[in-house]
Amino acid sequence: MNWFYGTFYKRIEMEKFNENDIYTMSSLRDELNKKFSKKKTGQSFTVTDVEAYVSRGYLPKYMGYNIIEEVLNPIKSNYKVYKVLNEKYQ
Repeated sequence: MNWFYGTFYKRIEMEKFNENDIYTMSSLRDELNKKFSKKKTGQSFTVTDVEAYVSRGYLPKYMGYNIIEEVLNPIKSNYKVYKVLNEKYQ
């Protein structure tokens, strides 16, 4: 165990996401709350957190470094959708 993760966080090699799933900001927030339950600070994920992850293009290291990419919205509406890939950010 790496000291950075302390006793409360076990190292996560990579969280598996279904690459066929697409997410809006709020649905990705809900998925992160379901998979990880809390951030390192002990608080739940917010849409602001998801905006930060999307703008930099990947999840934080302690969550697996999964790449987030914007995809074409299949229903042609005016909001953006994203995929979380099962590839690590380099």
